[in-house]
Amino acid sequence: MMNSPIRNSSISNSNSNSPIRSTITSPIRSPNNNTTSNSISNGIGWQAFEAVKSNAIDELRRLLHDNAYDCINYEGKDGRTSLLEASKCGNIECLNILINNGSDIRYQDDKGRTALIWASINGHHDCLKMIIDECIKDNDPIDVNHEDHDNFTSLMWSSNNGHHDCVSLLLSYGANIKAKQSDGLHSLMLAAMNGHSQCVSILLSVGSEIKAKDKKGNALHALVLAAENGDTDTLRLLLACNPDIKAKNHVSGNTALHYASLKGHRDAVELLLDHGLDIKAKNLLGDTCLHMASVNNHADTVSLLIQRGCDISAKNKEGDTSLMKAAMNDLIDIVNILWQHTPDIDRECAAIKHFVIDKIT
Repeated sequence: MMNSPIRNSSISNSNSNSPIRSTITSPIRSPNNNTTSNSISNGIGWQAFEAVKSNAIDELRRLLHDNAYDCINYEGKDGRTSLLEASKCGNIECLNILINNGSDIRYQDDKGRTALIWASINGHHDCLKMIIDECIKDNDPIDVNHEDHDNFTSLMWSSNNGHHDCVSLLLSYGANIKAKQSDGLHSLMLAAMNGHSQCVSILLSVGSEIKAKDKKGNALHALVLAAENGDTDTLRLLLACNPDIKAKNHVSGNTALHYASLKGHRDAVELLLDHGLDIKAKNLLGDTCLHMASVNNHADTVSLLIQRGCDISAKNKEGDTSLMKAAMNDLIDIVNILWQHTPDIDRECAAIKHFVIDKIT
């Protein structure tokens, strides 16, 4: 299901930095007839749209024979034509029929999405290639770097959704690896933050930068974005590129190790520690990775961090240790682990003892 371009959050070769609805008033290439549209009265356009959705090829051919103009010009949800719906659904034979009957490949729906973008969103490699090759055949190459109204290009959508075969195809036709979404995220970062290691590998192989800046100049780093997902294959690929292991999220101050700890990705935490990430680093609130793992009840990660030498007594800006945070949230399993590894019952331990002593085994 696609509710958002990215889980959480333009340099472009496009002719326009601000994608707008096509100036073409009709999605048909060359309407050389004077047929008055009657798609509302007899439903031919709607029937064709539904035929495309269900991949009813013979029905689509019959409807196009009866009234091609209405079939091609009908717009369904969000302004999608039958051509866009065919690309969205991956119904390549319907797509081919509609192209051959004069549908405009470059037509945009209400979200600025073309057939190329819809094929990229849903990973329909065969549709993607057909659309690009058709334009090349007509001596009028399509702009593979067109942005929709979310400032997403086809390459960014394919990377975000993990369609590595589409990523490779788009790159072979000149897709821009530097194009950025409005928050500064480019294709590599979108692939990394969603754990799509095959896409990450492909994008790194063509020179994608592992760090960038958003429109306000704040640093973004693929390693930090990838750590929250916890995909160790992606992290290994990025770590092999000598990244800035001190990189932090500019809003929270969290390092990659903070994010992996927060989510309880034990293997990712171990991998990051093996590559030298600072176990004592603090975010803007003064929390260490142990604070993050403790308050989110990740016992395995807490145990690992203790084994790797984290400072159990480290305090955040509110003066709380990890033990205090765990106790305040009634996380008894975490309290047990931290308590057993605390060398002395210091003042913080004494302060919480009467809250938890009866629950500690």
